[in-house]
Amino acid sequence: ECKLTSLIVCKGSDVPSGAISVKMSNMLIGTRALSVYRKYGTVYISTLRSNSVVAPPDSSRMFADRTEYTSITFTSFDTSLVTYMSYMFSGTKISSIVLTSFKTATVFKMDGMFANSSFTSLNLSSFDTSRVTDFSDMFKNCSKLTSVDISNFSVESNPNREGMFEGCTALKSIKVGENWAFDGSENLP
Repeated sequence: ECKLTSLIVCKGSDVPSGAISVKMSNMLIGTRALSVYRKYGTVYISTLRSNSVVAPPDSSRMFADRTEYTSITFTSFDTSLVTYMSYMFSGTKISSIVLTSFKTATVFKMDGMFANSSFTSLNLSSFDTSRVTDFSDMFKNCSKLTSVDISNFSVESNPNREGMFEGCTALKSIKVGENWAFDGSENLP
């Protein structure tokens, strides 16, 4: 049996020929009609009704604790309606991920989004966090995280940042914007 190592969220036309249709438990994205395919160690999630898989408003824990994957790729994933990204990638064993396609202007909660994960570096500079009210525990216990770019994060509305970097023992670099001021609640290592 082939071990699953990759997850790709894509449009239907990007699923390679020869991929086998499968049923997958615990991987539901909203109420959209989705198709799940597998080819070798890769799972492809796609939709036939539109050009992208649309994430539901509450996308909390969507990929949490998916320890079988070493990579997740987003080629056609629409996050423009999402309001909750709490613990979205918590507990994953992925070392790097590209999230530049994520639309976050409607998100209110990002608490624990990457907590207890294995990311070594995160570039979140494309995130629009102007509506976010909760960053608490966002990177908590990310013991392998060495650098993070949050240079576009907005803190004007004084969001909760309690424990944001708690347990990030390998963290060497945090890139922040000019309006960011650490207030002590972030629990820097």
